[in-house]
Amino acid sequence: MVPGVDFSLLDCTSCSLSKAHKLPFQGKFPDALFPLSVINMDVCGPIVPATRAGNRYIFQIIDGFSRMRFTFPLKRKSDCLKSFISFKRLVENQTGKKIRAVVSDNGGEFVNSKFTDLFKKFGIDHLLTAPFTLQQNPIVERGNRTLLEKIRVLLADYQVPTEWWGEACSMATYLLNRTPVSTIGFQAPICKWKDLTSLQLDHIHPFGCTAVMHIPKAKRVSKVNPTGSLCMFLGVLEHHHNFCFFDPKSKRIVITHYYTFKDGEAFWPTHSSVSAHSPHLSFPDYHLSSSNPTVEPVSGFSDVAAIPTIINEEEPVDVTSEENPQTLSSEFSINELAKDPVPSPGTTLPKGWFYDDVPCKAPQDISEAVSPKNTRADLA
Repeated sequence: MVPGVDFSLLDCTSCSLSKAHKLPFQGKFPDALFPLSVINMDVCGPIVPATRAGNRYIFQIIDGFSRMRFTFPLKRKSDCLKSFISFKRLVENQTGKKIRAVVSDNGGEFVNSKFTDLFKKFGIDHLLTAPFTLQQNPIVERGNRTLLEKIRVLLADYQVPTEWWGEACSMATYLLNRTPVSTIGFQAPICKWKDLTSLQLDHIHPFGCTAVMHIPKAKRVSKVNPTGSLCMFLGVLEHHHNFCFFDPKSKRIVITHYYTFKDGEAFWPTHSSVSAHSPHLSFPDYHLSSSNPTVEPVSGFSDVAAIPTIINEEEPVDVTSEENPQTLSSEFSINELAKDPVPSPGTTLPKGWFYDDVPCKAPQDISEAVSPKNTRADLA
């Protein structure tokens, strides 16, 4: 220091411009005294690749009191309003309380005339964070990171393809709502949300594991066909503990209560736990087509992180011809098959056919060998 010079009064604009930095955050978060008194919401995305239903964003709402979270897969950010209205109706009906305050950032999906009119109509206080100040909405910002980490773990554990992140998001929400949180006294969010004293978790199985799903008798082609089908486990529905599975044969998501889990066996090929002779690994139609996508409803409602529940009840065709998508039984008659009952091993067969060396005889006319004594005169 130079004697006689007071540097405390020195104000250098150039130094201030060159040394500007973030200051320690000292803000106070809104106090949540009861469920829905303060909710925090944010949008995460875009996420690549999109889900099979075409969703690229996750709209997440977390209750500040119970830390109960609700997730909505969205195709566009502009769909937030519709999802928020559905969320508001459901949770206010379940809890008997009203939403008092909403904390969000200044994103255009939240700061617009439609949201403003909605908040004014119902008397909801909209608390906006300062731009680039994530610390003012820490519950949902940290919640986004936790949710994405859980999704990555669920997909990586059994090597499930990334386009299934929508179902993994629903499963992650279901699990996080049942995981103790330190900020609420190591209670599970769903317990504080519903004022529960205990929680059963024995129905939870690894996401993406192999399961055997029972085939109803009405959907079996023959009495000698298998009564079960290999499928992939996708998640839990709280009502009666029903489970969601992906059936690779019909390429549909099916909900059933009849199942057998193989927790240690991954559905998709891995280098460790999946045997090479597993029949479900050789299916040529594992490439998922998005021509008929299922619709993913919101997750987190009630006591369940929703799994897609749109089920196509149309009976799938079991055996099809690539040239004409009709059953082989209707395309070929018995007489046509009898023309060449036993082809030689070197014969080039149509695609989908195989050589069987068991002799196959064509139907024979035995009318001449029938004795007249065994016939009735009134039928002659």
